Amino acid sequence: MVSNRKNTRKTAARARRPLTPKHREQVAAVFPGLGALRGQRAPSTLREYFRDAVLYLHYCTWDAGQAQDPAILRAWRQQMVTATTLSPYTINRRVCTIKALLKASAISGEVSSILVADFALVERVQVGPLRDRMRPHARVRISPEQMRDLCRAPDPTTLMGLRDRALLLTLASSGCRISEMASLRQEQIRATGPHWQLEIWGKNQSAPRLAPLSREAHDWINRWLQARGRFLSSPWIFTAVNWYFNPEDRPLTPNGLWQIVKRAARKAGLDNVKPHDFRRYVATQVAERYGLRAAQRVLGHAVLMTTEKHYILDGELPGGMTEDLF
Repeated sequence: MVSNRKNTRKTAARARRPLTPKHREQVAAVFPGLGALRGQRAPSTLREYFRDAVLYLHYCTWDAGQAQDPAILRAWRQQMVTATTLSPYTINRRVCTIKALLKASAISGEVSSILVADFALVERVQVGPLRDRMRPHARVRISPEQMRDLCRAPDPTTLMGLRDRALLLTLASSGCRISEMASLRQEQIRATGPHWQLEIWGKNQSAPRLAPLSREAHDWINRWLQARGRFLSSPWIFTAVNWYFNPEDRPLTPNGLWQIVKRAARKAGLDNVKPHDFRRYVATQVAERYGLRAAQRVLGHAVLMTTEKHYILDGELPGGMTEDLF
């Protein structure tokens, strides 16, 4: 048991280590198709692919021959099941990453398509037997009253609080990812009659989508920009504030946005809320009012099942649903 916990900690530590040029050379040698995926996958997805590849090659002792053996991938999958406490979704994602990298390498003519077919036979783990590993607060349902408390948590009498309230209201009414918020520019705000929208270049999108923006969020964005304008002019909407509480001409990082959400969540007594829960909140509310298809369009998902499976959070069933059925 102690050994399993140590292996889990070591695996997590390796995933957080900075990646060196040597790592990049070794990954490129074993999975040459990774470079061909640039422009076809979002940068965040490519970084995740790369880290998973590093973990796999570490398991293979950086031996290219082992790395291209389906039996080794099965052994790695089994090692993650028996010697770690990883979620089944994490295990399956890593296995699928290796398959995807080999497929990309075959498409570029670097490896045999027969090898790709052999790797395709490596099965995923079943979620059911490992359900006790699922994070209990992976998806938090937020009520409208709780969302109001979250958005009111920052103190708008301070410059930082003004920015944070505008940011939280934007997240709560647009359904955007934190990466999209971090890169949001003033020119992306669009007026559509009496309403407002954001022009968003989303993950793996070939064309921008229009995300909704509430009038309240737009109003607080204007208050923040007006207050910030006394110090600097910047095309970025949500910029950093330094230790002296002065704004800086650089956008917030996704990690910075994460910290703002967590700070507001603690103040509102909702410690388990994460930035992506705002996106789920928007999808759930829109689906309840306007239907699943509308929620899909707001989030910018190419596949309707993605919205339905991961972003629509059902509440409690109302009592008496089976009364008077016969």
